[in-house]
Amino acid sequence: MKRLNRESRAIIRQIVQIFSEIPDSIISQGEMPDDDRMLAYFDLKNKEQINGGYINRFMFAPNEEGKIVYIYIWGKGLEQHKVSLLHQMTFCGIPIYNVTMEEGIIDPYLIAYVET
Repeated sequence: MKRLNRESRAIIRQIVQIFSEIPDSIISQGEMPDDDRMLAYFDLKNKEQINGGYINRFMFAPNEEGKIVYIYIWGKGLEQHKVSLLHQMTFCGIPIYNVTMEEGIIDPYLIAYVET
């Protein structure tokens, strides 16, 4: 079973720290990488909607070595996120080589493909 390695878990914790510093937003921790979880995700929420839905959900998936290879993004502003990611070719300092918009069962989502 693919599991996040220690380095990947540390990277995700750093990303959570970056997002936690966004004004008027909070991080709602779903499954955080405190152990060898297969996936990790967190939600970015607006402080006024703490009990409501998320602004964006970010999920990280590893390869066989435990390195992050996919970053999934759901929520608001996906087209803007896609344009920004393709322009910068990074996600919070993680190099990416492509971003695609996919149609989910309920909602669309982005996949950022991480350079390994």
